[in-house]
Amino acid sequence: MASDLAIAKRATDRINILNMVLMLISALAAFLWPFYLFLIAYAVLGPLHYLTEISWLHDRRYFTSRKRDYLFLVVATLIYAGSLVPHFALPQLVANAVIIAFCASIALVLTQDLRWRWLVAVAGTILLFAIPITFSVVVTSLLLVTVIHVFFFTGCFIFYGSLKSASLTGYASGVLFLALAMVMFIVTPMPGGGIADAFVVQHYDKAFGDLNIWFLRTFHLSTAGASASDPFEFSPGATAVMRFIAYAYLYHYLNWFSKTKIIRWHEVSKARLGSVVGLWILAVALYAFDYDIGLKALFFLSALHVVLEFPLDLRTLIGIGSELTKRIRPRELSAGKTSN
Repeated sequence: MASDLAIAKRATDRINILNMVLMLISALAAFLWPFYLFLIAYAVLGPLHYLTEISWLHDRRYFTSRKRDYLFLVVATLIYAGSLVPHFALPQLVANAVIIAFCASIALVLTQDLRWRWLVAVAGTILLFAIPITFSVVVTSLLLVTVIHVFFFTGCFIFYGSLKSASLTGYASGVLFLALAMVMFIVTPMPGGGIADAFVVQHYDKAFGDLNIWFLRTFHLSTAGASASDPFEFSPGATAVMRFIAYAYLYHYLNWFSKTKIIRWHEVSKARLGSVVGLWILAVALYAFDYDIGLKALFFLSALHVVLEFPLDLRTLIGIGSELTKRIRPRELSAGKTSN
């Protein structure tokens, strides 16, 4: 038993060290080529990540309480994908669908009681139309399917895994993950030329420009202040934002593929694996043919893998709380005994 634990610990340490190397590579690449790195990673690694993660989630019933709960999340994603439909008649639904899906996932995870689920469904429907459409609401949805997914929850997974394994290398990787993200904002030398050429402006702005603008406004990274509207302004703030986004995305993808032996997402039938590889090749070919076509064709799949992960994200937050409680309670009990 002791030798098995030692072998498992060494394997965990090797993976943690590998991930620290991947973090450094991601940070360096993001620092040097932020926009192009993001666009290439999103087009090449992104589709393979979506397909393999959805396959993995499917085999685990999407971490929900009931077998068909995931259908609600699929419908919410379809509504959100309606933003690509010209003159879509229900913009209120589009703006709030992802937010409601995240909140409703709490019920999908915590209870099988249909009364509570109906209550959440009714409350969610009311909120869909009660929450006014503002820039903040639109960006909140955008944050949920972008930076919150690739950065915040990636950090949560690292921390949760470290807590469960009590791994020093795991904690070290978590510290490095956060430290490198801070470096993107603290160390801000300007590149020799513009941070975005015509190709970047044409293809990045349509899908992600608002995300950069939100960072510029919220953290006062633009000389234009709350009126910032150009995600490609040639400034240290705009460069820092793009470096952070590129770092978060690239490492998020690499982290998923580095954990193959842990979560075993590759252990599927040959037919399914062949389908995944075939669809991935088709997706990359679409991006190579026309990047905008690739973005639109893969938009639903991109959003779907995020929304389907909401129950797992919430279970991870609950798990972190549980692990921290286990560590705090013994100290409280010990303190109580000492005082008595």
